Amino acid sequence: CQTPATFLLRLYQPGENVLVFDIFESQGRHVCQCVEPPCDTRSLDHLIHGCHDGVWFLCNPVDGEFHPNPRLGGKRSRRSEEAVTAWRYLVVESDHADARDWLAALVQMPLRIAAIYTSGGRSIHALVRLDATSKLNWDAKAARLKPMLTVLGADPAAMTLLGNYDNAVG
Repeated sequence: CQTPATFLLRLYQPGENVLVFDIFESQGRHVCQCVEPPCDTRSLDHLIHGCHDGVWFLCNPVDGEFHPNPRLGGKRSRRSEEAVTAWRYLVVESDHADARDWLAALVQMPLRIAAIYTSGGRSIHALVRLDATSKLNWDAKAARLKPMLTVLGADPAAMTLLGNYDNAVG
């Protein structure tokens, strides 16, 4: 049985932290630390129901600590690039493309898709594996993909280091 915790454990390595949100303006109310099995696969089940705005996670692992964010005047944040521990993923989504057409396009693209999931039933997201070596390398890899993906209907605003949440207030 797939649970929120087992989903994240399949994507992240033991010792990595994933910031999980259920309130947009927060700094993430849950830091899921990935551990070797056996582990509590039901640890995030309380998020399955009753989260008015849904639940989402930052696509790249973070250290879970607060860091000054220079893009926000030094405001402390644990959801900014300063907290990133690996430059692994890019989120690709379309809020406007027909779901069947979007899936058909995604599976034909030369992408290393690690996961496909819905965003509260509103849109389909693909978690694309980039395995960049640095922020600069991540930016370069993402920039090469953006033109091809946006012409198919991908939301360019979502294709950020942390999946559209890195510069959010909080």
